[in-house]
Amino acid sequence: MRRRLLNSTMIGVFAVFLVLFMAIGVAEEETTDASGQWKYVLEDGGATITGYVEEPSGDLGIPGELDGVPVTRIGEKAFFTCRKLKCVTIPDGVMSIGNNAFSFCEFLTVVSIPDGVTSIGSGAFSGCRNLESVTLPDSVTSIGDGAFMACSILASVNIPDGITSIGDSMFVMCKKLTSVSIPNSVTSIGDDAFRASSLTSVSIPNSVTSIGNNAFDDCSSLVSVNIPDSVTSIGNNAFQNCFRLTSITIPSSVTSIGTNPFVNCNLLTIQLSDDNSIYELIDGVLVNKQKGILVSYPCGREGAYTVPDGVQLIGAEAFYGCYDLTGITIPYGVMIIGASAFFECYNLADVSIPDSVTGIGKSAFDVCQSLSSLFIPASVTYIGESAFEDCDDLVLSVTEGSYAEEYAMENNLPFITIGVVAEEKADTSGQWKYVLQEGGATITGCVAELYGDLVIPSELDGYPVTGIGDEALYYCTYVTNITIPEGVTCIGDRAFYGCVGLTSVTIPEGVTRIGDRAFEISKLTGVTIPVSVTSIGMNPFGGCSYLTSINVLPGNPVYEDIDGVLFDTR
Repeated sequence: MRRRLLNSTMIGVFAVFLVLFMAIGVAEEETTDASGQWKYVLEDGGATITGYVEEPSGDLGIPGELDGVPVTRIGEKAFFTCRKLKCVTIPDGVMSIGNNAFSFCEFLTVVSIPDGVTSIGSGAFSGCRNLESVTLPDSVTSIGDGAFMACSILASVNIPDGITSIGDSMFVMCKKLTSVSIPNSVTSIGDDAFRASSLTSVSIPNSVTSIGNNAFDDCSSLVSVNIPDSVTSIGNNAFQNCFRLTSITIPSSVTSIGTNPFVNCNLLTIQLSDDNSIYELIDGVLVNKQKGILVSYPCGREGAYTVPDGVQLIGAEAFYGCYDLTGITIPYGVMIIGASAFFECYNLADVSIPDSVTGIGKSAFDVCQSLSSLFIPASVTYIGESAFEDCDDLVLSVTEGSYAEEYAMENNLPFITIGVVAEEKADTSGQWKYVLQEGGATITGCVAELYGDLVIPSELDGYPVTGIGDEALYYCTYVTNITIPEGVTCIGDRAFYGCVGLTSVTIPEGVTRIGDRAFEISKLTGVTIPVSVTSIGMNPFGGCSYLTSINVLPGNPVYEDIDGVLFDTR
């Protein structure tokens, strides 16, 4: 499975090559010098070398002047693919080296860059796979994207103090590069900057404010990295596949973190400053507390895990490559499982998905080879491409007539059905939505917003109302008092969740179940539980900050109140 990741790296690199090596126009009035060897153009009183007549080879000293004019620039692609060059000396007086000037000079081992050069263009030495070292003078203030891309034996390079940014793909695929000193002048590290290099440690100076996408991706020898307080953003997959990285500390200054920066690392711990305004650690797991996104789970952990309450989105690639994760419990409230969220979780065998989930992203459970069964609730209305690819033993459990059943059939996935989705109807008054279950109507929602005192009807279209369904009056914020009719036996999960204006409710005798979080986040001041109630779900009155007492009527066989506090006597 490692092959997948390497392929994606190569695709990205070749895409950059295509951009860097697109044909670039040459200035007009190109001239061949008196020696008959060099092509050049005149620019700003100096000569820019644009090419040659006969391909140079071996050791080359580039002339300092042509036809009496000083050479001040090495032009774009001037020595592109000069495969016979071994050593190049650039003369004093040259101020800039153009884009791709020495690209793919495959046998170039040494290049001497004089003081006075201020800029090195994009891809200038890219593909020089035998270039061993480069000494850059302090005069250099600008180095273009991909300048040393795929210099595969480049072991060392100095970055001058005048450089303000390490550009995109600058050292990508420099496989022998084990260390680099980043000066205090640098403020940004670009996308793919050190991707697939052999860095073992990185000290990022306090001047850096951003770390780009995949900046250290595939740095498989990297064992330590410091992220200073100056950094405000860490890009997508910034440290992906850094297999030896076991811990990371994120400072309070970081306010933007992209798609899991630590994909497929072997992290055991993530440390985070307590005063970070955007992110928090919950049991060592990185969560965006403002958006309710689980961003990154430490891949080095073993065993099962329960996603914390309050998470609404399991972020893309959040558990990617967590090989020793054996089980995952997703609580109600999570709505989206992101793309590749559990990709290559080889030992993941136990997954529970609640009926709050509406979408499962592309490749979400791809290559979860230990997963043999999975229930997908009817609430799911979107499943991305390859969500369960390479789960060879997986049999899905789906509700008959649901989107998940349709998806399974269209993708030839093994599945079993576990029931029938009842058809939701609107009653003749045009106010209520309901489904028929065992001869009675279960209210599932309302058509128009409800206000003030509400008496729920005892029948709809001639059918007795026997249930208030899950989330039936979810966030009916303008309702103040509710009377539930006799005949109702079940109040569903989150039936009145978020009814922030609700101050009182009448629950009739005959109700046997009050679901999870049924009245959470309301202004109830007191509530009476009838004798008939024998099942109360998880925290039905959570967040009811005005609630001072719960009264259980005498004779209830399961529950009692002691000083207004609800107890289960079993």
